[in-house]
Amino acid sequence: MLTQLEQGTYFLGDHMCLVDVHLAPFALRLSRLPQQFRGWTPPSPQIRWQKWLDALESNPHVRSTMSAPAFYMRSMDDLRKSFQGKGGGPP
Repeated sequence: MLTQLEQGTYFLGDHMCLVDVHLAPFALRLSRLPQQFRGWTPPSPQIRWQKWLDALESNPHVRSTMSAPAFYMRSMDDLRKSFQGKGGGPP
């Protein structure tokens, strides 16, 4: 399994599996948000995590379920404003 993880495009090799399907929505959304609001820099393309995200984003089935990046930024901005209005800082 470790060999497949290290060599494959997806979690368990060259084909998507249930692990990819379950984690993809969270991973892809999180990859779009922290840069904007916490100064987080994305991993370099050589890192396994980034290769996996790139594979997910290039998959037409995954792409068809995603909203435009601007949607996530607007949603996060609305959430941040909501927290600030309640006396909290940005999330």
